[in-house]
Order: sequence, then C-alpha cells, then structure tokens
Amino acid sequence: MKRTVIRGRMAGPEERPAIFDPWLELRAAIVRQAAIDFIHIMQKLWKPNIPLEEKRQLMREKIELEKFFYSSWYDLLCEVPPEKLIRACMEKARKAEQVEDEAEMA
Repeated sequence: MKRTVIRGRMAGPEERPAIFDPWLELRAAIVRQAAIDFIHIMQKLWKPNIPLEEKRQLMREKIELEKFFYSSWYDLLCEVPPEKLIRACMEKARKAEQVEDEAEMA
C-alpha cells in the first residue's frame, strides 16, 4: 500500500501537474496544520495525570478536528481519505510519544 504524506504539495493522484499553484499550496497548508494540531492533541491526551478540565478541552478540540476531517470542506481541500489521515496522525503521535518515553528512560 502506498503511503500518502502531506508536505508542501497536496497529496493525491500522480496526474496532478508539478507546477507551483498557490491555491494548491494553501489547501495543503490548511490540511497540514489540522493534522499537526491533531497530532499534538493526541500526544497531550495520552499523557498521564492531566487535569480533568484540560482533558475535556482536548477532547473537544479532537472532536472538532475529526468533524473537519469528515466535512465537505476537507473533501474539497484534499483527496486523502479522512480515515487514512487520522490513522497516519495517530501513528505519528504514538511514535513521537515512544521517542519521548525512551528519552526519559535514558
């Protein structure tokens, strides 16, 4: 299975032109920032002993981002299926958490 990663350019079919398109860049930046925010929220949620009110706020933010990922707006911005993007974000958050745990043990 081919992995799709959102970097500076929009991920999607290879038929897309490789020329610079500022609108495409903007679309990619919006989705990329939402993915980064989702990763950071998940990392915070997985930390032990976070205050209940902070955890509730993080859960609200997570739900808002998930709503965005399943929205028609996201569908216009990106061709990556939301499930695939969410799964990739969760994996990245877990890997970052593992690295952090290993650094604490060293």
